[in-house]
Amino acid sequence: MNTNVTRFGRPRRRRSLLVSAACSLAFTVVFSALLLLGLAFVAYRNDDPTKLLVPFAVGALALASFVCGIAGAKFRGGQGLVVGALSGAFFTLAVALLSFAFEGVSAPEIEKNYLLYAAIPLLAAFGGIVGNTRK
Repeated sequence: MNTNVTRFGRPRRRRSLLVSAACSLAFTVVFSALLLLGLAFVAYRNDDPTKLLVPFAVGALALASFVCGIAGAKFRGGQGLVVGALSGAFFTLAVALLSFAFEGVSAPEIEKNYLLYAAIPLLAAFGGIVGNTRK
């Protein structure tokens, strides 16, 4: 373990990549649920909520992916690009498994699902770069 990161004058151990990615995934799932709850409230206050469903879903996915990378970099305390991409890969796996689990649910079709799956780790890696705390 790397102990060269100091906090308040004391050396502390840096979390492993997998632990940081798992913590980031847990944080992102909670953040995504709260974000989708808020967006659902906004959509259903509108006259036609179905026209807002796809833009809100794609926007929430993009924002959650970015926050996933930031959270991973903050939990790790460095190596933002690597932990952001790993956190994004875990988040992609979680989103893909959930989408396959609810495949029979009637919802508007998003034409570019695989493009979105590829964009999640990229946005998370960018978030990891932005959230990098290493000096």
